[in-house]
Amino acid sequence: QDVIRELAERARAAERLLRIQRAADAARKKPPIRVRALVQPTFVRFVFEVPDGVSVSSVLNEQKLTLSFNSVLAFDLADAK
Repeated sequence: QDVIRELAERARAAERLLRIQRAADAARKKPPIRVRALVQPTFVRFVFEVPDGVSVSSVLNEQKLTLSFNSVLAFDLADAK
């Protein structure tokens, strides 16, 4: 039974890795999302469009905003620098 459990765990790990690789490949095939920066005296605003079907969640801590996407995305930050 230990052998069967170990083989099942290996299969699940391999499936997870394959899903991650496929998502990364799909993200590379899509054009990167253009990010623009608008600088104000007291803050900087980053502007970008999220593709249809992609959801975003955010967490704001003291000085840090974290955005999490439900899909692998590539961003073009050239205009934001």
